[in-house]
Amino acid sequence: SLHLVEQIMSRMCDAVPRLDADLRLAHPCPSLSSLLLRDGPLALGVKFTDLMSSEDAGRLCACLVRTPPRLSEAGHAGIHSAGVHACKLCQQASGPGDH
Repeated sequence: SLHLVEQIMSRMCDAVPRLDADLRLAHPCPSLSSLLLRDGPLALGVKFTDLMSSEDAGRLCACLVRTPPRLSEAGHAGIHSAGVHACKLCQQASGPGDH
């Protein structure tokens, strides 16, 4: 269920924003605001890709349009990809050697 996925992701990631189909912030995400050092909450409807570098936004969009892995590969490939991208974003946000 979506709730279970959100629980797992919240334990693995510093922020888990919920986005709509256009990659816009669909629900308040105080942890993302804090991570981005914002004084207040991010406005609902803000485009998630506007919060990152154009290079990272391009990579994210490219990942989202890829053909999903076959069912037999989905479990392993999906979890591996998410872990790699999450680690990379953490390193970029905090700087090398901060972890």
